[in-house]
Amino acid sequence: MQGENTKLYVLTGFLGSGKTTVLLQLLERFKGHRVGIIQNEIGKLGIDGEILRNDDIQMVELNRGSIFCSCLKLSFVSALSEMAQKDFEYLFVESSGIGDPSNVEEILEAAKVASGKEYDFKGVICLVDAVNFMEQLEDLEAVSRQLKHCHLAVITKTDLVDEEAVQKVEEKIRQINPVCKMLASSMGEMDYGFLEEDLLLYQWAEGEDTTNSEKTKPKTLFMDFEGEVEKEKLIAFLNDVIPDVYRVKGFFRLVEEGWNQVDVVGKKIDFKPCESYEKSQLVFISKIGPAVIKKIFAAWEEKVGMEMKLRIKNQEDSMNIKVIGMGCDNCDKLYKNVQDAIAETGCDAEVEKIGDLVEIVKLGVMSAPSLMIDGKLVIAGRVAKKEEIIKLIK
Repeated sequence: MQGENTKLYVLTGFLGSGKTTVLLQLLERFKGHRVGIIQNEIGKLGIDGEILRNDDIQMVELNRGSIFCSCLKLSFVSALSEMAQKDFEYLFVESSGIGDPSNVEEILEAAKVASGKEYDFKGVICLVDAVNFMEQLEDLEAVSRQLKHCHLAVITKTDLVDEEAVQKVEEKIRQINPVCKMLASSMGEMDYGFLEEDLLLYQWAEGEDTTNSEKTKPKTLFMDFEGEVEKEKLIAFLNDVIPDVYRVKGFFRLVEEGWNQVDVVGKKIDFKPCESYEKSQLVFISKIGPAVIKKIFAAWEEKVGMEMKLRIKNQEDSMNIKVIGMGCDNCDKLYKNVQDAIAETGCDAEVEKIGDLVEIVKLGVMSAPSLMIDGKLVIAGRVAKKEEIIKLIK
C-alpha cells in the first residue's frame, strides 16, 4: 500500500445517535487492516474511548470540546498530521455529538499543508437517531448542520420506531439535504456497500464556518461516586435530571448487579454490564447551562442521599470546595448556598460534602458548618450567604 493515501471517513451525529456502535461494526469489518481512530468527546472523561480501546487499534482522543471548534481545531489538524505518517489503510474520525463539520474540508487542507500528505477523503457519515431526532433538531443548529454537510445519512434505531416515524425522519432529512445517500440501521447492522462507493458524489453544501465555538459549547459536568447505589434509586435520580440534559453516560457500580455502563439518550435509560473501575462516574451535558448544577445536586440528595462529588470540568486545576459539617440544618443551608453560588457563576469547581468526624478532624476543622476552598478554611462555624460565597469563588 506504499504510495496510497489513507482512506478517511468522518462520523457525525447528535449525542446518543449510535456513532460508537457503528464504528465498532466498522472496526470488526476491517480486522486485519491497519486502522486508526481519532475520537472526540465534549468532556475529558472519554467514555466512548474506553469502549473503543483495543491493543490492535491506534487511537488519538481529543476531548473538552468539538474538533471543528477554534478551541480544538489546531489539535485536530495536529492529530491528522500525526496519523498521516503512520501508513494506515483507514482512518475513522468520530466527532462529538455537538460537532458541526461545516469546515471539515478546510481542516483537511490545513492537515495536508502541515504533514505534506493528503488523505483520500471518503466522506462524512451522519447518524440520525430515529427515536429522538425530531426533538433534537430543535435543540441545536449543529444537528441540521451535521446533515447539511454529510454525504451519507444513516437512520439508526429503526427497530424502536414504526415505519411512519422512519418516513417522517426521511422527509425531514430530505428537507435539509436533498442529495445525500440514505440508509437505515439497527444495532449497527446495515448495508455496508457504501464503503465501495464514491460518497463525495452525494455532496450538497459547500464548506462554511462552523457554528461550534466556546460560546455555543454546552456545559459539561462530571460526577464521581465511591460506593454502590440501588438501580431503582439511580433511575429515579436520572429521570429527575433528564429534562435538563442532552445526554448522560458513564459507569456505575450497582447493588447486587455490580458494574454497569449507563447510557441516557432522550428519555431512555440503558444499563449494560461492564468491567470494573476505580470509582463510579457520570458525565452530564447540560441543556440549561450552569443552572443544571443545582438540579443535579437537589435530585441526588432527594433520590440517593449519599456523598458524591460534582465537577464542572474534569480538570486538575478545578477549584476544590469542601462543605464541612455533620448533617445539621445549618450545614445543609451552607451546602445549598454553595450550590446556588456555583450555579450562578458557572465556576469550574469540584464540590464535596464532608460529614465524617475523623475526616473533619484530619482537616483541622473544629467547628461546623465550615467551608474550605482549595485546602484553605475560608468560613468557620457559620452559614455564609450566597453573595459572600460568590465573592470567594470568583
